[in-house]
Amino acid sequence: MSYLFLSPAKINLDFKILGRREDGYHLIKSEMVAVSLFDFLEISISDENILTSSTPLPFDFSTSIFFKVYLELKKRFSLLPFFKIHLKKNIPIGAGLGGGSSNAATFIYAVNQICNLQMDEKEMSDIGKRIGADVPFFFSSGRALAEDIGTQITPLEAKDKDFYTLLFCDLSLLTPQVYRFVNLIEIDHRAKNQLEKFPLYVPTLLTLQR
Repeated sequence: MSYLFLSPAKINLDFKILGRREDGYHLIKSEMVAVSLFDFLEISISDENILTSSTPLPFDFSTSIFFKVYLELKKRFSLLPFFKIHLKKNIPIGAGLGGGSSNAATFIYAVNQICNLQMDEKEMSDIGKRIGADVPFFFSSGRALAEDIGTQITPLEAKDKDFYTLLFCDLSLLTPQVYRFVNLIEIDHRAKNQLEKFPLYVPTLLTLQR
């Protein structure tokens, strides 16, 4: 039997960069909201861990965020079975919409439901923190303030329904690439989104390094 789960995208309504930790992670403050753009995960218990997709993916199960989730869950639940995941990918990869983090949170939630692990929201969120900084947000009600490196989540009251227009280009930028070019001295403290200028540096610098 397979089970279908929706995995939503998120957007950052603002983004403040407050500093950098010694380990290289940036301290941030950002209001995040979930939006009605979804990946679909069809999940079933299997004889081995398998990831399939309706479109080509640049990763398989062993190199995906699903594998990281599986390893974390396996540390706590040693009798965890294998899973087959069929991913219908609608959230663009490298678009800053949290697609990978959302997929990780959805997989944690799905395994909890399918295997009746009886984890509460905090337990699932704590596992998510070990996977990625954005993962805990997806255990909120859909609007929250993210602080620290993004893992400290304060739920916010839901707003009336808002509409957003999302525009995409063919350029895919992974989060570590963007943060690599953040210069704390160049931050515009008046900007609502203090991160948005730095992705503009990435394509040029990557080209120069080839």
